[in-house]
Amino acid sequence: MPDDFIPPSPDIRPIQALVEDLPVPTALLEGPAHRIAYLNPAFLRLLGRAAADLMGLPAAEAFPRQAVRGRVPLLDLVRAEGQPVLRRAQPLRLKADEPRFWDLEATPLRHGGSAIVGVLLQCRDVTAQQQALRQGEASRATLDALFAHVPEGLAIGDGRQARLSRVSAHGLAMVGRTAAEVVGQGAELHPTTWRVCHPDGSPAAAEDLPLARAAAHGELVQNAVWQLRGADGGLIPILCNAGPIRDSAGRVTGGIVAWRDMSEVRRAEDALREALAAQRMLAREADHRIKNSLQLVAALLRLQSGRAADPATRAALEAATARVRAVAEAHRALQNSADLRSVQLHDMLRDLAAAAAALHPGADIRIIAPEGLSLDAERAIPLALVLSELVTNALKHAYPEGQGGTVYLMAEASGGRLLAVVADDGCGMAQGNGNQGNGDSGQGDPGRGGADAGQPAGQGSLGETVIRSLARQIGATVRRSANGTAGLRVALDLPLDPAATAEPSPGS
Repeated sequence: MPDDFIPPSPDIRPIQALVEDLPVPTALLEGPAHRIAYLNPAFLRLLGRAAADLMGLPAAEAFPRQAVRGRVPLLDLVRAEGQPVLRRAQPLRLKADEPRFWDLEATPLRHGGSAIVGVLLQCRDVTAQQQALRQGEASRATLDALFAHVPEGLAIGDGRQARLSRVSAHGLAMVGRTAAEVVGQGAELHPTTWRVCHPDGSPAAAEDLPLARAAAHGELVQNAVWQLRGADGGLIPILCNAGPIRDSAGRVTGGIVAWRDMSEVRRAEDALREALAAQRMLAREADHRIKNSLQLVAALLRLQSGRAADPATRAALEAATARVRAVAEAHRALQNSADLRSVQLHDMLRDLAAAAAALHPGADIRIIAPEGLSLDAERAIPLALVLSELVTNALKHAYPEGQGGTVYLMAEASGGRLLAVVADDGCGMAQGNGNQGNGDSGQGDPGRGGADAGQPAGQGSLGETVIRSLARQIGATVRRSANGTAGLRVALDLPLDPAATAEPSPGS
């Protein structure tokens, strides 16, 4: 029914004065057709249209997306019931952009306190709140799924008292509890409810537990080890991590704790330790057998040398005996090492000296090496052979018949390098083999011609060949020099780090 001339019309002037500058989109609609009598600037900006294009249009024509069969139900309801109507979070597309959510509040306007002459419509954009609400609902659903299905213990405590508000299903199952038994309990009850104790079995104090520390003091607790009394009565080792929950202002509002059953890890660690111990035992047994076998070979060689009539043959067999015993003593030192990967040089030098003294009764061999200095086993055994060769060489050639002296077997580390030295106070370089010059390996005889008596140095004795070959193998430089006023000093210089070992090229 046309209502263009139904009096009276609402007086828009006082309403306009109130809402003209409001940021809330506001409209004044008059008559049964709800014709637009006024739109404040905020509403016009929202619609993106001019006031002249909209004034006098029925609401159903101005807002066709909200119309049903030519009417706007919300406005008809207000006119019919004569009461304000509030519709929250209505999805409306008021212009050609994405739909937004609005709280719509429609209030009847009366003339003289009786007849309804219009409707005041205000629209409040609540899109951001709705999005936050939906995100919160999604987060809660995710949290619910996490606490229901994650195979870890999880708990959230509210406030400084860490009053439990959520506990994971797995965490409850570990101790045979239900959510009803634990939710709502403060930190003071946690030790008894959860039957927590220290790794040594002593009772836990409430204030020491990770969740209580996080909630009460904002503390971050990482990798704390505790024990729980499980549903079957046995102790379960657990690894705990806890942290505070803070509000937007940074204030601590509670805490969260996660714990993991470490039983399987502990069993795996125990099995690994047992396997490593067995492996070490086998390695030690293997080294022990190798050492014994080498000692047997050395004994056979020495026995054979004692029966040899030819002096050269006897000397060669004695030299071979010394070399075999040197390898055996290196294996002894390896067997006695803590990790079976490195050799304590003090122990190795001591054993080498003892073996050499056994072959040369009355020899004075002194050891100078710090405790704790070690070398990897791969290079220690060749080094033992070289040092044994040099010691044997000194004992045989440094002193004239019937004259005694002292042989020094030394090792020291400096600047990431190892210096191993064999020195004597005997007849010196000039009288030993006629070679006067100092030199590196490959530039002259590294000793006095090696341990093989009866073979001139200039012809390249086996001992000399052994020394040079093994020195090259372990990346060592061999230098010889006078030992003070008398005697010879032979030094091997090599890196302590096996990765830095580079075998010298042939002829270097």
